[in-house]
Amino acid sequence: MTPPKKTRVRVTRPPTTKEQDDATAAVSEFLDISDLAGYMRGEIKPPEMLVPEWLQKGVLHWAQGEPEDGKSWVVLWCAVKLLQNDDEARVLIMDGEMGAKAVAERLRGLGLDPDTAHARVTHVNLSAVGRGQWADFVVWARAMDFTLVIWDPIVHHLAGAELNEDSNSDVQLWITKVVNPLLSGGATVVGVDHLAKNGDSNGYARGASAKKARSRLVYEFKKDKGERFDRDTLGEVLVALVKNSDAALIPTERLIVLGGQEQTDKFILRVSEREAAVQVDRRRDDARTVVDKAVAIFEKLEPGAEVSARKLAEEIGGKLANTTAALREAATTSGGRLNQRTEQAGKRVYVWYSLRTDHGLR
Repeated sequence: MTPPKKTRVRVTRPPTTKEQDDATAAVSEFLDISDLAGYMRGEIKPPEMLVPEWLQKGVLHWAQGEPEDGKSWVVLWCAVKLLQNDDEARVLIMDGEMGAKAVAERLRGLGLDPDTAHARVTHVNLSAVGRGQWADFVVWARAMDFTLVIWDPIVHHLAGAELNEDSNSDVQLWITKVVNPLLSGGATVVGVDHLAKNGDSNGYARGASAKKARSRLVYEFKKDKGERFDRDTLGEVLVALVKNSDAALIPTERLIVLGGQEQTDKFILRVSEREAAVQVDRRRDDARTVVDKAVAIFEKLEPGAEVSARKLAEEIGGKLANTTAALREAATTSGGRLNQRTEQAGKRVYVWYSLRTDHGLR
């Protein structure tokens, strides 16, 4: 027997040459070369959280939903929690929509004192960073050592840089040139984005799919029709975690109660964890309903009776194509409740169904 061929594995790093050292020094000005071995030798732990159960430290988050769904309120609430729990934290709010007065009122309503805001919150009022200003912005933001950077809404900042939010390449460019340098400097970043109103979002923000693809965590905000909250009214918003790339310790769904009360400037924001709703495939659910109706029809007939597919579909109702597809699946899959028989008559094919018994054969 031929012994297996041995594979050589180098376990020591060879010494580098002066040429290699000089070349590495040159590219290190724009490449952040990682020490993978250092990470690998360390203990594997859950991701470090900036705000427990909400924000993962050092990654890009996306908060998306229809307008007036509470996204900005919850993101600012996270910022206040951070500032209250960490005396060294600094927050940058890149505001393109609300304005300084509205943000100040919200922060005060959420319990932040003016002195803390003055010392550790930087608010950029309705301004945008042009493409030619990216480098200066990154140098400033990293020098300020911001712990959390909030972009709200993201469309304002992309437009301010003359970028198209529907273009993956434009969004990728902005993240590469602006967001990634902030992350590599130690900041955590949150982008607030809008879904198309009353649209079927399927968990994707408006425009380029790169928004969700490049984020490590994505929150989706959903508010029932007719539900509202304001200074004097409490309302409910469902916050669902639709992407969690690093398995951060964050609940899948939470119900947020938020709003104000009469004769007070305090804003209430309560969080309650909720069991994740079971997502039902509507087509599968409709197919099960069709089969249930077919079985009910057969149970009224003589044992072994057959019914044509067309006749069965007429009695069940609904679209013929959908009904026959559901019947066919129930007769051709393991564990299905129907038998199917086809009969050729000239150029026509007739399909018959019967109720499957324990010993029934397809």
